[in-house]
Amino acid sequence: MLFRSGRGLWVFSYLYNHHGKRERHLKAARLAWEFMLKYCRDPKTGYWISKVTRDGKPVEGPYDIYGDMYVILGLTEYVRAVDEKKLLDIAIETAHGIAERIVSPSYQHIKAHKKGFEPGTKILGTWQHFLGSLTPLARATGDRGIEMLARMCVRNMMERHFSREYGLFYEYLDDEFRPYKPGYDPELRKISSWHCIQSAWMCMDEALRLNNRAMFMDACEMGRLTFEKCWREGDDGGLVGLDHPEQDVKDSSDKP
Repeated sequence: MLFRSGRGLWVFSYLYNHHGKRERHLKAARLAWEFMLKYCRDPKTGYWISKVTRDGKPVEGPYDIYGDMYVILGLTEYVRAVDEKKLLDIAIETAHGIAERIVSPSYQHIKAHKKGFEPGTKILGTWQHFLGSLTPLARATGDRGIEMLARMCVRNMMERHFSREYGLFYEYLDDEFRPYKPGYDPELRKISSWHCIQSAWMCMDEALRLNNRAMFMDACEMGRLTFEKCWREGDDGGLVGLDHPEQDVKDSSDKP
């Protein structure tokens, strides 16, 4: 699958760049990239084919935007190893291809996030993973369009998905960025504590890129509030999700 190839490209490029510059790591990264470029890019749309066989035959089309995000991450790190700046243009094109889909009123996340949702559904995990690929690319290129895509992701997460009333990020919002009401669909009311933490972390990283202290501290506080709400002590504890934003995971009166 494409997302594994993109991850592999990043892993071996990162190993080469940060852990000894071993030739075998660079060779593995190069082979991954050459395979992806030859077999996994749709020549008509520029989107990446989500699944191919081991010998490069297409199995399923370009449905998985998360695979495209890993391509961006992998390429950004790979360019640091081979110093082929022109490859960053492909990463930039890939980012805009993702944006075309996720901002479309008709986009349903079919096969890209579970089985799919109503047209226009907004998903925290989408903005969070997208921002995670955009921040390194913005650092590498300084491209204005990429910076604006990153700003969109941050704004959607910190201003729309985050509830200051509950101290949590809503995982799902409707086509007008509104939380789903009780009784509509229990799945769309659930809170992913892990995505909440990842969102805070990735907004903090983007704030570091921008040298924006206020944004960094705000995102840090959002992460802290998530831990406060979603951390459960004890042997069966840890970071847990919620069935709905109003749920109390552990009453403060129970704490010693």
